[in-house]
Amino acid sequence: MAGTPEITHKHGLQVPWFVTCFIIFLLINSFVSVPSVVTSGAKEIAGFFGVVNLAGIGLNLKIDTIKKSGSKFLTYGLVTAVFQVILAIVLIKVLF
Repeated sequence: MAGTPEITHKHGLQVPWFVTCFIIFLLINSFVSVPSVVTSGAKEIAGFFGVVNLAGIGLNLKIDTIKKSGSKFLTYGLVTAVFQVILAIVLIKVLF
């Protein structure tokens, strides 16, 4: 990602810093009893920034860019979206 500092591991794998932070916080929340005030506040903040992120992506996306990318990338995007929806539905049914 442009402008995103990355952490390089010994095998040359580059991981964006926010992915590393996400994994660290995931492990902390899984193994340490975190007060509900902290987790609910973190959910609110994450939700807000998720909306801001999606809005930024949407505002920067131009229909001409989509058309110029060709059917290969449009198909990839469609398959990815369908896969994500199916996976979300399956996980919701399994977990809830």
